[in-house]
Amino acid sequence: MRVWTRNGRFSGNRVSFTRENRADFTHYSPPLSLITIAVACLYLLNNQYLRADNTFIVAPNSAASTDSLYFNAFPFDLGADTFEDPGQTERYQQVYASSQFSNVDPGGEWITALSFRPNPSFGAAFSGTLPDIRIDLSTTRAADDGLSTTFANNVGSNDTIVYGGTNGAALPLSSSATGPSGGPDNFDIVIQLSTPFFYNPANGNLLMDVSNYGGGLTTYFDAVDVAGDGVSRAYTVASGVNSSTADASDTLGLVTGFTFTEVPEPAAWVWLLPAIAAFGCWQRVRDTRKL
Repeated sequence: MRVWTRNGRFSGNRVSFTRENRADFTHYSPPLSLITIAVACLYLLNNQYLRADNTFIVAPNSAASTDSLYFNAFPFDLGADTFEDPGQTERYQQVYASSQFSNVDPGGEWITALSFRPNPSFGAAFSGTLPDIRIDLSTTRAADDGLSTTFANNVGSNDTIVYGGTNGAALPLSSSATGPSGGPDNFDIVIQLSTPFFYNPANGNLLMDVSNYGGGLTTYFDAVDVAGDGVSRAYTVASGVNSSTADASDTLGLVTGFTFTEVPEPAAWVWLLPAIAAFGCWQRVRDTRKL
């Protein structure tokens, strides 16, 4: 160890002190072991534990890069269908089979955003704000193409309001309705969740539960309508958003993009910080006693 003082006398790599100047440090070089541990911990924190890796998954997987023949106004474009939904409010549930999320890390990840795309034939560019939307996510036992028309039967025990709060909130949405040549439109209708949702496909299917309290206009969203494709829905029409039961259910579903983010459990890294501090204090005391 090498120490610099105003009054110390060097003896090799050791320095001797008088009682009066023992604490008269101007510079202190920590031992190599402490530096090594600190650098290693910082590397792990920055490159492994604190790095958020995003994964984008399209459900159903089969529609990720292919045009769809179907489109739908429910539940984000009610203003386009005032005949079928004259009250301009709606509750809409859509289930996604857990098999669609095989790329999610074992043990689960956090959903931080939902994305949709305009239908390439009937959709159009738009920009606007839906006045009152609430979105919940939960892990459900309801099967693909097996949603109950009683909404409560489909909701999982870990139901979480991920956007809008209890009474809903304004939801700004937009799209440029563009995409690659020969491919579907981009997933540029993006909803950033105010509360991320932790989803583990091993625990069941995923349920999106949308309450539209105020109608609004956007565009026709891209949808699929194939039995067994991994999505299906239950929804109100004339009954409105406050109905406990759906007016209809079918195999159609919106093509949806999910942004998954790896967020570490605090227990995996928080212990490193006090460990570094404790080791540093112990090393400082030990080295001081050697002087």
